[in-house]
Amino acid sequence: MPELSHADVEALVTSHTARIRELVSEAETSVSGSTLLGRYGGHDVDLVVLVQNVADAADRLRSAYPPLYEEDWRDDWAAFRLPGPPQLDIVLTKPGTKGDAHHRRAWELILSDEALQAEYKHLKARGMDAAQKAAFFKRVVSMLGDSP
Repeated sequence: MPELSHADVEALVTSHTARIRELVSEAETSVSGSTLLGRYGGHDVDLVVLVQNVADAADRLRSAYPPLYEEDWRDDWAAFRLPGPPQLDIVLTKPGTKGDAHHRRAWELILSDEALQAEYKHLKARGMDAAQKAAFFKRVVSMLGDSP
């Protein structure tokens, strides 16, 4: 698939943010993942949706988005995926929880720290696997200090 332009990614985010808001009016949606590093890599776009009640919001979103890893859902985390292209991943989480730390606050720290950005880009360029990615984010979350 050809790489999307910045405008294409913005349009995609705007469209799905509006769709999510129609289904979950109290949702606060933001972009997450490597899209935040300033260059869309052609694979996926990640959205984090903050809500107070993850289970209720998940019930409402499932009418429009296919559940992802449903067997792993928790009271603070649920995920959905549209296969695309581009693939769209949506994480529902509650502010101040483990899910929030891993999917939103960790990226805030990465964006504020050039060394973490460089490390992430290096790992990604080397084709990091799921275990390497999990270890990287576990370490980043531990740097937050106040994470659950």
